[in-house]
Amino acid sequence: NISYQNGSPNILRYRFSTKFFDHETGLYYYGRRFYDPIWGRWLNRDPIEEQGGLNLYAFCGNDAVNWWDLLGMEPEFGIMAGLVLAPSTRGGVEMSFNLIGSARWDACDWATFSADIGVSVLRGGMIGAPRGANGKSYNMFANVSGTVGYGDSDGLPFSFNGSQWVSALDDTYGSSASFGQTWYYNEALGESVRMANLRLQGGGIAFLNYNNDIWNPLRLGFGDGGDRGWTGGAMLGFAVGGGQTIALAFDDFTGKATNLKSFDPQNPNEQTASSRALNQAQWSILATGVDGMSLGFSFDSPDILNAQHWIHSTISKEAGYFSYPQSFDLRIKMQGSFGEKRR
Repeated sequence: NISYQNGSPNILRYRFSTKFFDHETGLYYYGRRFYDPIWGRWLNRDPIEEQGGLNLYAFCGNDAVNWWDLLGMEPEFGIMAGLVLAPSTRGGVEMSFNLIGSARWDACDWATFSADIGVSVLRGGMIGAPRGANGKSYNMFANVSGTVGYGDSDGLPFSFNGSQWVSALDDTYGSSASFGQTWYYNEALGESVRMANLRLQGGGIAFLNYNNDIWNPLRLGFGDGGDRGWTGGAMLGFAVGGGQTIALAFDDFTGKATNLKSFDPQNPNEQTASSRALNQAQWSILATGVDGMSLGFSFDSPDILNAQHWIHSTISKEAGYFSYPQSFDLRIKMQGSFGEKRR
């Protein structure tokens, strides 16, 4: 605590753990609850009830030396692992393995902050790795997001990179809006990239997430503007009852261009052969059950359906035209995931 001499203690209002101290009551205010430092207890019950422990009036599980509670509520944690197998019509099986850890803090009834960190391992030409390659590649990524919302729902998936990376914690607001930043390193690309993600949820029955690495905020950007790696993605999903969802997703990954040109299909951006091998754009339809299992299919997007071309040919012409494989490869995607959530 902060000591004082020959003066009024009322000047020092922010003391223990930087929280506001009410000198008239001798209590600290944490935004959700008042804390009594003499008794080492909250004055009211934990808003998350028994999920924060059996003692509803304890402070940090009676271990304030090793734990902290910044917002007057204990954070929620989750961890999830998933394996995707995608037999392809061109032969072989594409595979990816994701491991994601997530945490979320409730600032108040209508605002939350979340953080995710994870790694994904790819092989067999899975999007994000060189097309046709049999070796392995990997991504390491971290995401921070802020969400405002109201109402309650059973929870819908919170994705921050198309259909590729999904938080271990669902969005349990009824309706909400989220904005975040994702940093990742892709081994095949050989560099780190920052992208922005936006997400909307309505009525607990529909959600839309969008991510891009462009910078101009009028184009829904705030990424680093490099236009390489996971350059764009989106997923539109709906709850169909019983905790199940169905979603349509678009994922795009491009190698780095040595020379970006104005959008022109007859004059594509200049890329090395190894960078061009990373160019992939895919559409997916996925159905997910409450047990973490999902089944669907994906296919390589022809130019006429390539959403990245739609963006680059209209509001982002300076990003140019990337050449993608024009073969129509169909994949059956089978994904199993398991995880644990706790407060």
